[in-house]
Amino acid sequence: MGEQGPTGTPAGDPEQAGAQPEASSGPETEPVEPAPDPGTPPRGDGADWLDDPRVAAAREDLAQRLGLEVEAIEVSKANEIEWNDGALGCPEEGMDYSQALVPGYVVVLRARGETHRYHGALGKPPFHCPR
Repeated sequence: MGEQGPTGTPAGDPEQAGAQPEASSGPETEPVEPAPDPGTPPRGDGADWLDDPRVAAAREDLAQRLGLEVEAIEVSKANEIEWNDGALGCPEEGMDYSQALVPGYVVVLRARGETHRYHGALGKPPFHCPR
């Protein structure tokens, strides 16, 4: 008789020791990506973001600032970004900011031939960054 494992089963016998059976060699499936968090904006060019409430808020704010209709505000770019600190890429003179990475996003809009930037932290509304 062979050597016994701690449970009284033969050592080295995976089926008797509770080991998992090997995976079948059936057809492989593609990995499934988890559904995006509703607080996370989509990635990509501005067209992917047109229905995003943060982009809508940025467009409405810029339209009001410039006295234009929202439809006149073009989304050039919008994407997720990791800001280097709590200033979210738009530091104000004389202010102190946390020195931690902050997950966020940037929205770049165009109106009247000029580019306007809106920055934000994930889960927070965008703000106009004049720089």
